[in-house]
Amino acid sequence: MFVLKISVSTLQWILDITVAYPRGEPIDLATIVFGCRPPCRTTLLYRLYPCRELPQDSESLTKWLFDRWEEKERMLEWFYRTGEFPGDHGEGQLVEQDYLRYVILHLFFIFSTYIHVQMFQAAYHYCSYLIY
Repeated sequence: MFVLKISVSTLQWILDITVAYPRGEPIDLATIVFGCRPPCRTTLLYRLYPCRELPQDSESLTKWLFDRWEEKERMLEWFYRTGEFPGDHGEGQLVEQDYLRYVILHLFFIFSTYIHVQMFQAAYHYCSYLIY
C-alpha cells in the first residue's frame, strides 16, 4: 500500500471536514448547476490535526486514517439521529448564499463559453480556408 510521506517542514496541518446533508441526501452535480433544490441546511464539522503528531510509519498512519474514517461514520450516525454532531464544537456559523452573485457568475460563464466557441469556430474556418 502506498502512503505519502508527510514532510513536516512543508505541511503543518491536516484539515478534516465532515459534511452532513439534510436527510443524508448529498447534493448532486445537477442540483449544484441548476439550483433545483430548495434551500437546505448543510452542516460541516472541521478539525485540524498537526502533522507533527501524525504517525510516521506506513502501518500506523494507515491505521490512523482508518480510525478517522470510522470516527466520521459514528459522528454522522449520531448526527442523523440527533441533528447535531457529538461533543461541544462551539457556536455554529450560518452561511447565507447570495442568489444575485450566482446569477452573475452563471451569466459570466455562459458568456465566456460563447466567446470560446466563437474563437474555436473562427480558428476552424481559418484553418479550413488555408487547407482548401
